Amino acid sequence: MALDPFSPTSSTALDPNVSGASFTPAKTIDNPYGFNSIELNKSASSFQIAAAGANLQVITPNSDIVQNRIVFSTFKEQARLAKNLTLRNTGSEALTITSLSFGDSQEQQNAVAGRLADHQRGADFKFTNTVNLPITIAAGGSINLPVQFLPKRVATLTVADSPTHTNNGENYASLTITSNDPDQRTTKVNLAGFNADKVAGDFEASLAEVVRSFGWTTNIGSEDNRLGVSKTLFGDEVYSPYWMRADASKPVELLPIAVYSSPSDEAHDGVSFRAKAGSGGRSGFLYSLAGRLQDDDLPGSNDFSGGENQKLIPKILVGGKNTTPTSRNVDFSPTSPFALERGDGSTDDNQNGPAKTRAWRIYPLLNANGVATPNTWIAATDIGTNVGRNGDFQDDVYLFKNARPESRTLSASATSLVSGSSDLIFNSNKTHPSTLTDQDSQTISTSTQFNKSNSYPPTTSYQPSGLNIAPTSIDTPNTNTVGINNNTFVNGLQSNFDSKVNKATLLTKLLDPLNNLNAGFRQVGAMLSSDGDNHIKLLARAMPDGSLGLHSAKGISVQESDVSDETAYNPLSNS
Repeated sequence: MALDPFSPTSSTALDPNVSGASFTPAKTIDNPYGFNSIELNKSASSFQIAAAGANLQVITPNSDIVQNRIVFSTFKEQARLAKNLTLRNTGSEALTITSLSFGDSQEQQNAVAGRLADHQRGADFKFTNTVNLPITIAAGGSINLPVQFLPKRVATLTVADSPTHTNNGENYASLTITSNDPDQRTTKVNLAGFNADKVAGDFEASLAEVVRSFGWTTNIGSEDNRLGVSKTLFGDEVYSPYWMRADASKPVELLPIAVYSSPSDEAHDGVSFRAKAGSGGRSGFLYSLAGRLQDDDLPGSNDFSGGENQKLIPKILVGGKNTTPTSRNVDFSPTSPFALERGDGSTDDNQNGPAKTRAWRIYPLLNANGVATPNTWIAATDIGTNVGRNGDFQDDVYLFKNARPESRTLSASATSLVSGSSDLIFNSNKTHPSTLTDQDSQTISTSTQFNKSNSYPPTTSYQPSGLNIAPTSIDTPNTNTVGINNNTFVNGLQSNFDSKVNKATLLTKLLDPLNNLNAGFRQVGAMLSSDGDNHIKLLARAMPDGSLGLHSAKGISVQESDVSDETAYNPLSNS
């Protein structure tokens, strides 16, 4: 059994007029669902030697973006087109499919806390044609099984404190295929469908929901669909104004994976790359998306949707035609450091108008097992004028391949600094570049961990008046009193590091006096977390009887936190 080693240039249709259980190649049709058809694969395929016995090859659409997974999207439970799953027999004997069943997702370990039901949505997927079992596929033959996403649950915006932006928006399942392939009797294909509440504005998917739909585990840093335009890094985000080809012998690719922008009659959302000033490199326009006047009048690409809009995996305009994106029509070969541009927004914040706000957020791609894919990124942009962005960062989302930051201080496979780096140390007598400024205009190179109130504009997690960088300590005096389980944490200083590269040790030194720990479970120490809502911490805490005690805790929200005295780390955050 093989999964997507080669991609077909054409496929054999499942003929609904054939009776019984025997299927052989009946006719060849043009592939409308974007199967990868790279020339190298065609050449390799022509020399492929048939495996002994039956051999199942599973071919999913959009394999340039994600393999062994079919990704769907809609809104308000609208029925959209099916996508073809191709089953090919690359063996020398007949392949028999004896069972096809929709069931729970294979990725339940990655479910959002409290949202396990999102991974038990087999009922939301179906075949559009009646399938009579068993199915026999002759040696060298193949069939298409059209799969459709029809969500049974109504999507709504979430109520307060819900773990995701959209309630019942994410739907995950798997298709189990049972055959006589001697190497693997059962094969599972991942299925994902996102159902938005309504069109546009706050009803759209959040960037976190978009990323999870592809089975990736990158930490976006917030479930909100408005991240804001500040320069504070979210989750695993990496900021690099300019980028380079990672492998100079191959092109860079920018594959669109989501578009949730305003409906348009004309072509929209054009994206370009621009050479760094003075580098002598080339710049160029890549592609745009179809508006109502260029769409193909199909569900998900028509007046109701506003063209290629409000969906995952949009088509692109190539030669004026609405075309499925593949590696061959989204690639470019920059000859120097380059920035990505969409409208008036650049990956270089300094090019983004007088305010120099953030217009792109770029994250490393972490697969379902949490492993970073080298030189592969999720690039998300927020469109609009530089003074009028809403900070949602899912207007256009791309898979950004064969690229690395211009500066090699960031690992191309790491989210940030590697554990053990001296730059992770919060040392108040060390010279730091200006990042955060305290009440006396002293600076420290770090950021603050976002709390639940950070949206647009993002101001609530950082208050200079409550931060004091002293000669031998860092102090957040009495500005951090918060209630229970509400994550209004202020001035939680953090440094992101990649814990996957090597083991890390977290050290903190608490400096006397601890006289601010005088009431109400006030506490000071170190916290290790992926975000403000998931953490473990070790700290000194005021006890009800007035004494001080050591305390360790883990939780799903910052609890009773008043990190209020002098700490060497306050806190250190793991991304």
